[in-house]
Amino acid sequence: VEAIMERELRTVGECPYRGLLAFREVDAPFFFGRESFAERLTEAVHTQPMVAVIVGSSGSGKSSAVFAGLLPRLRDTGGWLIADFRPGGEPFQALAAALIALLEPKLGETDRLIETHKLAEALREGHVNLYAVVERAVEKVLGSTDAGSGRVLLLADQFEELYTLCPESETRRQFLETLLAAAEAGSARRRSPL
Repeated sequence: VEAIMERELRTVGECPYRGLLAFREVDAPFFFGRESFAERLTEAVHTQPMVAVIVGSSGSGKSSAVFAGLLPRLRDTGGWLIADFRPGGEPFQALAAALIALLEPKLGETDRLIETHKLAEALREGHVNLYAVVERAVEKVLGSTDAGSGRVLLLADQFEELYTLCPESETRRQFLETLLAAAEAGSARRRSPL
């Protein structure tokens, strides 16, 4: 017992095992074995206005590859803003919350809730164009009016929630049209910020 007590205590670092949870961006140092997929995903995001990661059953690592593989690569290249959300039962609310976090990071909680609701309704009703919001985020956060110098990744994790949790087919249709219109507007430009 005395020998054990005299040994120097060593510090044990963070446990890299996530169990059944997806790897997050902060877990990137522990994420390995999917480098080639993450690299292909990074290339796709740089060249296509919309990329779907849909291959694989639930729990096969799609979200981990995106959060711990793709996002750190994009942040390392610089010039990327990342807004991630889960559509849930109210996809416009979820998208607006992610965008408000980019546009107004210093808002208090109450003001954030109010502004999120206003932006969600404006997007839903077509009073505000999603592509214009993305351009404004690049201009405001990255300080650039040149669309080629900054990009925004809208990451819809667990996109199937749009169909499993959102009960209104009209809301689903409007949400998809909003995303597709923004992607098409971006693909029509030389270098889209979206």
